Amino acid sequence: MRKLLWVSFVLALGCALTLPAKEVIKIGVILPLSGAQAQNGEDCRDVILMKMDELKSKDLKYNYKLIFEDDQNMPRQTVEAFWKLVNVDKINMVMSFYATPGMALAPIANHQKVIHLGLAATPKVALPPYSFNFFAKSDPVGALSADYCRAMGYKKVAMLNLKNAAAMGFENAFVKAAPSRGLTIVSKQYFVPGEKDFRVAILKVREANPDVLLIECFDPEASIIVKQMKEIEYQVPLTAMGFWGTFNNTDRAFFGQPYVEAIASKEFTDRFTQRFHRKSIYFAGMAYDSLSMYIDICEHHTSEAVPTMDYVSQKLRATKDYPGVMGSLTPDEDGWFETPISLIVLTPEGRKNITMEAALKMAKGKAASVAP
Repeated sequence: MRKLLWVSFVLALGCALTLPAKEVIKIGVILPLSGAQAQNGEDCRDVILMKMDELKSKDLKYNYKLIFEDDQNMPRQTVEAFWKLVNVDKINMVMSFYATPGMALAPIANHQKVIHLGLAATPKVALPPYSFNFFAKSDPVGALSADYCRAMGYKKVAMLNLKNAAAMGFENAFVKAAPSRGLTIVSKQYFVPGEKDFRVAILKVREANPDVLLIECFDPEASIIVKQMKEIEYQVPLTAMGFWGTFNNTDRAFFGQPYVEAIASKEFTDRFTQRFHRKSIYFAGMAYDSLSMYIDICEHHTSEAVPTMDYVSQKLRATKDYPGVMGSLTPDEDGWFETPISLIVLTPEGRKNITMEAALKMAKGKAASVAP
């Protein structure tokens, strides 16, 4: 009996020792982990780690290895990080964040035949065959923002915008939609990242006497703008297309001011808050969806070998109605997975959907509260 047990043990051990090891799929993640956008980069990093933790309980076909690189939201550093990931780490896929880094990376990733998943408000990131984009498209965002302004009775619109690809794309979409909604652009003011003095631009906006001011930028610039508006005692309704969902320590001046953006499901945002004890930014849901989609495609590969770039590219382009936390996702012919958009308000508890009717009712309530 002992001999039989020993033989069984040896056979079992031999089978275990001969089991093939799982292939490793290496995923490079380039995002701002230092600099002005570090908090947003950390949120995206954390949601990616959250996704990988959720997969630990599953019997996966492959082992997935994450390699994070910091680009400070600077395209030159994005490209440098990519070459390191390709030449040293031998990655199978790379993720990038924001428009300018994504635009710099897309053609290089294509040339190197590396799958690139970007999160950017510009069409130049979705570049066949290997570069894809997950974001809301500018034209629908501009149209909904213009519809909101018309519904509110605004006629004259001013803009105070960061000069980057995302802000310019949203601005162009709004300008295109404005005339058919009876809107006139009375002032356009621009600035570069890191600007700290907006008083001249604010005075020019005030001189134009708009009914509403669109502020298209990240923090800390957005908070500096509203602070300097208060200093010169200038008040005007505010709105935006995107960007505000990245704010972390939001100035109360932005609360209750409807704007247009994509938003993740409540289930996802609650899950993120429960885990990290803070509110998620809107990039987090897109990062979660893009990584989930890539891993799902790999896990459904019929071979034990690592899927080729062409296989993944074809499967991404063939995706229909992927059930993401940002909504149902299907790519266009260029590989852009357009996220649904809605009217949003910032609150102390986080971002919330709001209907056009509720926005009008809220505006009337504010007007009544300040009436003499």
